Amino acid sequence: MLRDNLEKIRENIFRAAGKAGRDPEEVEVIAVCKNVNVEKIKEVIELGITHIAENRIQEARVKYMELKNYEICWHMVGHLQRNKVKYAVEIFNYLHSLDRIEL
Repeated sequence: MLRDNLEKIRENIFRAAGKAGRDPEEVEVIAVCKNVNVEKIKEVIELGITHIAENRIQEARVKYMELKNYEICWHMVGHLQRNKVKYAVEIFNYLHSLDRIEL
């Protein structure tokens, strides 16, 4: 089922990119893994998705350690509290949800 869903997503990207005059290879699928277990994330990685997003630092830290042998580009998509910035910069390649200049 996961493979089928991903194939549909890739087909949609191909069509949308074509309509926009863009190369579909320029589009990166980011799997948001809130409340998703590590085994399911491994399945996604095996299907070629290497951009993984989390919205909670605590959950991301556990997953990051369990998946440290995989080549993953980590994305933070949730609210980032000031006291957790030090953990975020150790884990994430991208922080998409900065809402204050202090962060």
